[in-house]
Amino acid sequence: MQAAIYLPEGAMPPEEVEADLEGALSRMRRVALPEIRPSSYIETGVEVPIPPPFRIAPGAFGVFEFEAEVPDMIYSDTTDASMASMQFTPTWFDPGAVVGTSRLELAIVLPEGVRPEELRYHDVPYQKVASDGNRAIAYWRFDDTLLTGPHRVGLSFPRRAVDRVIEITAWDLLLRWWEARPGLRMVSAIVMLALLTFVYFRFTGRTGCVVWVLMMVGFPLWWSKSPAAHLGAAFAWLPLLGLMEWALRRRRQRYLPPIIHVEGGGIKRGLTAPEAAVVLERPLNEVLTLVILGLLKKGLVVRTGTGILRLHLHPDIAKASPDDRLAAAAAVGKTIHPWEQPFLDAIWESRGIELTAKDFKDALSSLIEHTADRMAGFDLEETRAYYRHIVQRAWAEARQLGTLPEERREAVLDRNVGWLFLDPEWESRWSESDTLAHYQPRWFGGVGTVRPGSESTSPLGGHVPRGQDVAASFAGWMEQQMGAVADALGPSAAVVSDGKAGVIDLSGVDSVTGDLFSNLASG
Repeated sequence: MQAAIYLPEGAMPPEEVEADLEGALSRMRRVALPEIRPSSYIETGVEVPIPPPFRIAPGAFGVFEFEAEVPDMIYSDTTDASMASMQFTPTWFDPGAVVGTSRLELAIVLPEGVRPEELRYHDVPYQKVASDGNRAIAYWRFDDTLLTGPHRVGLSFPRRAVDRVIEITAWDLLLRWWEARPGLRMVSAIVMLALLTFVYFRFTGRTGCVVWVLMMVGFPLWWSKSPAAHLGAAFAWLPLLGLMEWALRRRRQRYLPPIIHVEGGGIKRGLTAPEAAVVLERPLNEVLTLVILGLLKKGLVVRTGTGILRLHLHPDIAKASPDDRLAAAAAVGKTIHPWEQPFLDAIWESRGIELTAKDFKDALSSLIEHTADRMAGFDLEETRAYYRHIVQRAWAEARQLGTLPEERREAVLDRNVGWLFLDPEWESRWSESDTLAHYQPRWFGGVGTVRPGSESTSPLGGHVPRGQDVAASFAGWMEQQMGAVADALGPSAAVVSDGKAGVIDLSGVDSVTGDLFSNLASG
């Protein structure tokens, strides 16, 4: 018969541990009979063999006392810097060696100078606190309990009562909790690696397979050796993956393909408002709206209803074949830019039926490619700054409209309207101006009730009545137009990039590694 007793790491060696049995040999040591030796059952513990003459028979009574010094087991209280804390559980037994329940009584005797009212229990309340001279004693009692598992109790007391306190932080406590749960660590590793795989290949555009394999092998090995690194990664994982996803979305908002631009190459002047919008990488719904605005302004298309994208070609343009449009427009003094032809094709194919934003995706791609080609050899950032300045200058002129004769106001607005809408804050700035709020350009065309005497001639001939509704206002129509096509034209709707959907391209790493393995195999 022997008693196995668990001891925390760092406890005094077995030869310095003391145990005695009431009515038998007292202060049994390893050097004498009975002995105390390292446990063969418990990794960190001792076992005390009890010789036959001193064994406690079933139904008999005896007192087994065990004394061991366990240093550095008083820790700082993470909730109160003025307190120290400790936890304790008595040893427990294999279920096969236990029959029935027991009444377990525990007492923790505090250092001198600690008053009973200064104690604070942790999770399990003590039954009572007493005082023995100048010492406080906390008592716990567990009735009808099974001694097959730990009965952990803990309390805090003023740290002034002890000379040495091990400082511990909330992180240290969390790390201990984490280390004691290998199953949870395994599940978290699987989830973290799955999330990493998903975001990684989105981030790299499905390149970098070699790096991915290294991570799939390296991270689990690292985490198995260092639970602290695993726990730290668990906290950093979601922010890191979120940052990668944010970078991916930010990258996808940039739809311009790589441009062979030259710093100091000068400013590319002469761009139209839609082309400038592409250079500035404004949202595609705004680019499309500016294109349609330009086509309406030149009289190349006409609105056929109050709905969004209800357009058809002006009769003089519609009756001409696509190859003859340039000549038809030139006959009435108008020009068609090459990049406008795909938009006119889409409108012509609709035959007056309400279009959707998706009908213009190919046309937008063509516009983006065209603009990128025009920017070749010029300084991209200087060009962007130049067109931002044009936008601000257009708004400066708009603020001075009230000082101009009425007959000049519409001409100034007609010239600047596309640039005004290039300002990201155009809605608020537009609503602040009474002059702009009443702006209803003649070329915009009405589709509702005709104002008396308000007919005007379109740039291509024919009468276009000015409507009272004009979607409540010209600016209101613009706002509705941009909003209605925003969902259909996300940043990736007309991306004309170098084929990389991710933020970074690691295909070079895959290629180099593949060449290396090929050379090794052939060598």
